[in-house]
Amino acid sequence: MSENQTPADGVDTPRDTAVIRDSGCEIELGEGLKKAAVEDIGAKNFESPKHFGVRGAWKLKPKSVIALDFDGTCVYPDYPGVGREIGAAPVLHDLVAAGHYLVLWTVRSGAMGDPNADALLPALAWFQKHRIPLHSVNCLPGQKDYSISPKVDAHLYIDNKGLGIPLVEDDEKPFVDWDRVREYLITEGYLPEPTAPLHAP
Repeated sequence: MSENQTPADGVDTPRDTAVIRDSGCEIELGEGLKKAAVEDIGAKNFESPKHFGVRGAWKLKPKSVIALDFDGTCVYPDYPGVGREIGAAPVLHDLVAAGHYLVLWTVRSGAMGDPNADALLPALAWFQKHRIPLHSVNCLPGQKDYSISPKVDAHLYIDNKGLGIPLVEDDEKPFVDWDRVREYLITEGYLPEPTAPLHAP
């Protein structure tokens, strides 16, 4: 195992970091996440997504900022390691495809000069492995223009410790039930309804 690999899954950790320096939002991100992270998502960009031919497209929400916890939400809770898969990746891919912006909102820290940054890097590697673009980490670029609060100003928060979040509880460490979260996201218009096959099998 090379020095750039994480013992949890052998994924190369993004040591070749890019840094967000937009309106005080200073977080190190891997090269593979840089493009999505530095994009400005000002209010002018919150337009309705175009889903031509998708059933129920008329009721889809505009592009939204979705704040996303990591441990117990994206993966099984095994901090500071990276836990096993729990079904988050396909749903997150669909959210990005629907035009939404994902902000990683986690206690794993990684600001410049932070001695605990290594706790964040394996989480970033997980997103990189699954090719899920992040808009930013633990901050929202541009938010400083209207607020000094450290809370990310998101339209939706997905966190295993949130009140009412559907959980899989057949384990000593409950984690997010992504099948039920997907149903909620469809019901609330964040994701389109699944389309029926063109031809019956």
